[in-house]
Amino acid sequence: MKSKKRIRFAKLLPVWLTALLVVCTVAGCGTGPVLSASDKDAIEALERYRPKYRLDNEGRVIDLQLDGRRVEAGALDAVCKLSELRRLSLYAASLTDESLEKLAGLAQLESLGLGATPVTDGGLTHLEKLPSLHWLWLPKSTKVTDQRVEDLKRRLPGLVVYRQG
Repeated sequence: MKSKKRIRFAKLLPVWLTALLVVCTVAGCGTGPVLSASDKDAIEALERYRPKYRLDNEGRVIDLQLDGRRVEAGALDAVCKLSELRRLSLYAASLTDESLEKLAGLAQLESLGLGATPVTDGGLTHLEKLPSLHWLWLPKSTKVTDQRVEDLKRRLPGLVVYRQG
């Protein structure tokens, strides 16, 4: 009786292993980078906003989306801990001009989305401290003037600004 069970098990084992391999391949089991310890705390602090993020090969967050989450200014304290962050989208975030000052430490930031935010000309002053910034999405409102946008573009050569409105 035991030998029959062993034979059945031996016949089914390759089927089970193949199924497991397919599931792991499709679901990504054990593949790809793991969130780095340095960025883990920041992402956990942002969990209530259900962040969407992408990692580089070392497991550091390089792309963060908090779109439509009504993110409060205090959340930027956690965002600023993501030292390798390249792209940040804060569409419809409840930010203040002063809160944008917290982004000054993100030296690698290349792209920033601030569409549908209450940002004004005053907030753009803080963006001048982002040396790698190349793309910026701003609300098309009277609170952000074309003159101030042009001034920012002069201070950050190569900056492309999109106005959403």
